[in-house]
Amino acid sequence: MTLDARQCRMARAALEIGVRDLAQLADVSPNTIARLERGEALHQRTQSFIRGALEAEGIGFIEPRAYSLSGGAGVRLGDGARSRYADLFESLWTLPDFRQEPAAAIAALTDIFALYLDIIQDEHREPDVWERLDLSAALAALAASNPHMAFACLRRGITPPDNQSKDYPIPDADAASSEAYDLAHFRRGLAKLRSTAAAPATGGSTELTGDGFSALGFLSSEIDSFRTAIREWTPARAWFELGDELTGLGLQLLRDHETPLHDNQRFCIATLFVRTHQSHQAALILIERGMIGDARSVLRSAVEGAIALNALAADPSFVDRLTDAYRLSQQKRARVALDPAYRDGYSASEIAEMEKTIREVDGLKAARGKSLQDINWADVAQPVCPDLYQLLYRLLSADGTHATIDALNRHLILDTDQNIVGLNAGPDTDGVVDALQAACLVMLWAAEPFSRAFPTDGVSDQIQGFVQRFGQLVGTATGPVK
Repeated sequence: MTLDARQCRMARAALEIGVRDLAQLADVSPNTIARLERGEALHQRTQSFIRGALEAEGIGFIEPRAYSLSGGAGVRLGDGARSRYADLFESLWTLPDFRQEPAAAIAALTDIFALYLDIIQDEHREPDVWERLDLSAALAALAASNPHMAFACLRRGITPPDNQSKDYPIPDADAASSEAYDLAHFRRGLAKLRSTAAAPATGGSTELTGDGFSALGFLSSEIDSFRTAIREWTPARAWFELGDELTGLGLQLLRDHETPLHDNQRFCIATLFVRTHQSHQAALILIERGMIGDARSVLRSAVEGAIALNALAADPSFVDRLTDAYRLSQQKRARVALDPAYRDGYSASEIAEMEKTIREVDGLKAARGKSLQDINWADVAQPVCPDLYQLLYRLLSADGTHATIDALNRHLILDTDQNIVGLNAGPDTDGVVDALQAACLVMLWAAEPFSRAFPTDGVSDQIQGFVQRFGQLVGTATGPVK
């Protein structure tokens, strides 16, 4: 089943869509569509893939000499012969909501999995190495009743070979580990999955994703497939790109400044920015691996750093508040360590040093005539960035940092009636976009006071450009994603 350059252009004209629109429909890169329309040779599967997306939109393809001996290839709108790829796309576009109907979503994804196996069989071939790795991860996610990961890995697995997202090499060990995963292997796995689904549930269980994940957890190679898939997930792709670019902005700012060792305010601003910038990167690493709760915990720490940056940029004396909080913390830790229950675990020199710390802080209190104060971040944020505290810090504390019901809910697997049927110990995509938005927002809040403390030509305009992009992405967001 072929698709030539003229047919592709005619089909787009009939649907009144552009190259990028078709690329999004077919889940390939715009460059792949451009290459096809320039007449460059593409893999047969890639042609079938794009053709299936067009057929699902209502395009019928007229094969050469279909109506007369001299007739050429063409297209038409309306009913026509459809390929299995058209059915595949239609099924992907009409999936049940993963949150509201998780069981129905798993059933639909299982049917899509079976349909793709039929397509492979129709093409008289075995799965290639990409398909073996990603379909294996998708099958494991289906078995774990994790529709988010199943969708991401299945979408990744069916992406055609010409798509530029598959240009990087697969490690030899990963390729070798999947050699036995032929079509029959996936058929058996699917049959087992369906027979298990047909059995009545007798109780909850803890679900792990795949054999490799069961052994190594988030350190397993299966996470690489998930990481790649989630970064290409349409609702999250633009946010990952913005997060990566903000990482680059932070590195640029750090390269372009000199840290003044004798200016406490600017030295602390530089140090706080390094800390916040690293937390931003850590959050992206966790998000792309499906560790959303942990990413939110790291982001809460990053927000604290951003609040401190804004406070310090507005008031140089905030350095003294940070210092007092540090001394108070040192004294509290020393007193705990010197408790008879723990004292025997320390050497005589360590005990002497801790006793000295307690005396020094008590002396400082006496000299000032008042106690040292810990930092209340709500009070710190109020005059400089109240929204950052109210909209991010509090929310991230509630379901990220602390062991709350909201935090525990992230690990529950629910049936269609919202009954708990198990625990998810694998990757999660619920809240990916929200976490990415928070990561980007924190970096913007951190970059602005840093740029004021270390002004560089053009940086303010760069930051403002990122702020506008953030606003545009928020404006085009479609809410919670599947």
